[in-house]
Amino acid sequence: MPYDTISAFGYIASAGLLIYFNSQIHISNLFVSIVYHLTILTLYILGIVLVERKTVIPLKIREKYAFLR
Repeated sequence: MPYDTISAFGYIASAGLLIYFNSQIHISNLFVSIVYHLTILTLYILGIVLVERKTVIPLKIREKYAFLR
């Protein structure tokens, strides 16, 4: 399956920036830190899935749920 390499490099670069900026935020409470980092990771992955939903989410699931179209 051909894929747009500019998009792939964009996702790699944005992931690197996300890692860098998250490493600059220091939270002393371990529980709050884990929840924060997992939330940021989940939002990042959700953003990629929503942008690339035609290639990531199977057609049957997209047809079933209107917000995924």
